[in-house]
Amino acid sequence: MVDSPPNTLEALHQLFLHIKNQPTEYRLGEKTMASLSGLLTHPKDAAHGSITELAEQFDVSPATLTRLSRRLGFDSFSQFQELFKNSLSTHVTPFYSTQASRLLEPRHEPQDPTPPCRQAHQRFEQLAYENINNIQEVLQQLDSEHYLQAARAVARAPQVRIHGKRQYSALAQFLCYGLTLIRPQVGLLEPSNLGVAEGLAKLSPGDVLITASVSPYTREVLHIGQQAAAQGITLITLTDHELSPLCEAASFSFIIPVQSSFYSNSISAYFVFAEGLLNQVAWELGPQAIESIKNIEMQIQNLNIETFY
Repeated sequence: MVDSPPNTLEALHQLFLHIKNQPTEYRLGEKTMASLSGLLTHPKDAAHGSITELAEQFDVSPATLTRLSRRLGFDSFSQFQELFKNSLSTHVTPFYSTQASRLLEPRHEPQDPTPPCRQAHQRFEQLAYENINNIQEVLQQLDSEHYLQAARAVARAPQVRIHGKRQYSALAQFLCYGLTLIRPQVGLLEPSNLGVAEGLAKLSPGDVLITASVSPYTREVLHIGQQAAAQGITLITLTDHELSPLCEAASFSFIIPVQSSFYSNSISAYFVFAEGLLNQVAWELGPQAIESIKNIEMQIQNLNIETFY
């Protein structure tokens, strides 16, 4: 049993991950853990559903949810449910300005005698090591079989589309370009802003859609992923947390952390993962990938696009 209950959803998320990594310390059964994961994934249901409704939703008994609440340090399920209600009613802290404020906090502290150029170097060094840590975490938790099967799905699908918005539109462009070099029938889901509905309508069961978004999640990416999965399209998602709503509908989901001192979400580890996935897809395609690249090289030469000095 936990000594004191968590007081925010984020604290509950962290406790869930700790319990998952240290199962013998808490001894929560498989169904109980699945229920906790479900409550975190569907906080609105957790806040407003009755204990009976939630028990039915997660295929457990009401007594299981009561025991879960007490194991987490709450006096009752009602008290546990208040955590969700309070978290949903609390004003959401602006994400980007909060991140930027943290970056600029030292400007308001007593003057640092360190030369400005050295301070600049230290800030860059900190960011670099944070991104290295993110990449190392991806490696440590990567399910090799899951990764291999995802790459094979991309290699073998009749069509592949990529969907990313805002910051992750850059990642979508990168994946699209990399795949275009090695296989046909690849594109952005919404080329030239022609519309996601039109793009989704051209996909069929067996095709692949790759999506990416992190907290705060872009609603359109969530909705498109859910719709694609409902149509039988293989959904591969890159996201920041195993409780991310993108994971619910995905055939393959890969967790890539974003923790850093950057004033937005850090994206470097996503590009490294994308390079790795592209390499594995090329490996699966074999000579077909080489032939595709050679055909593109020929056009580059014919059009005199590149120059070397």
